[in-house]
Amino acid sequence: MSTTASTFRMIEAVELAHAVAQRLASDAGIRVLFIKGPTLTFHGLRDAWASSDVDLLVEPARFNEFCELLTTIEWHERAGIEALTVLHSKTFIKQTWPCDLDPHILFPGFLGDPADVFDALWDRRDEMMIAHQPCAISDKLGSILIVTLHALRGSSRHTRHERELATVKSLTLSAEEKIALRELARSTGSTATAAEVLTSLGVDATPTSDELSSEAYQEWQRRTTTSTHGAYPWLVAFIQGTPREKATILWHAFWPSEAELRRARPDTRPGVLGTVSGRIARWGRGIASLPGGVRMLRRQGSRTDHL
Repeated sequence: MSTTASTFRMIEAVELAHAVAQRLASDAGIRVLFIKGPTLTFHGLRDAWASSDVDLLVEPARFNEFCELLTTIEWHERAGIEALTVLHSKTFIKQTWPCDLDPHILFPGFLGDPADVFDALWDRRDEMMIAHQPCAISDKLGSILIVTLHALRGSSRHTRHERELATVKSLTLSAEEKIALRELARSTGSTATAAEVLTSLGVDATPTSDELSSEAYQEWQRRTTTSTHGAYPWLVAFIQGTPREKATILWHAFWPSEAELRRARPDTRPGVLGTVSGRIARWGRGIASLPGGVRMLRRQGSRTDHL
């Protein structure tokens, strides 16, 4: 496609990107599920508004293949430190297109094996017509969990996340939906991470003691209470990086820019003093999370090989 950004608005670009990604995946026999964005509006979980990116969950075994296919149609991975340290997704951009494409290999908060999580969501998939292309999307119950986990993982200072949680908590589910949501939470490993919302919806999905004491859940707790990813993704990126990438990772871990600090912690004060204090606080959080990151790295082992 040789169109320019001025040819279509953001909402049109997002719809076209859905259709392009679905056709690309379908032609290659790769399973993808579109999440967030217009799918939430489709299920009545969010008011209609223009997204600036397209999120899709890709079957983990073929994630790298799908990303390679995107490059064949001139979508390229966005450069930057996030490309090295964000483990659950990649961001692709295309010249003259105003929106991003964000394929996910997993969705944070689902603590089950990524392949099992994808299969559980895929088995309940729905279909939505987007730009005249039938697109596979997460169904209503899967979308409830996804929007819940996304909002809980985001900063509570974001009013949009608060609105999304309030919308989900106000839903009225049938007895059958409550049972199905309980089983989906169990099969995706989100009984503990989504407990707050599940309880408010009257879903009987009490986390087990093993779930609550798991390293994955402890890492989730650290992420949702501190608005930081901790040391784990940095360790993985460092181990898997090239010598040049290792140097870049070390530099950004030790001396992040003001923009990087603000993306991780929106409450970082502006100016030199705010940046310096933000870096010092980041060093403390990084050191504190290092032992847990090492433990997770040992436990995950080969599961990170495909990331």
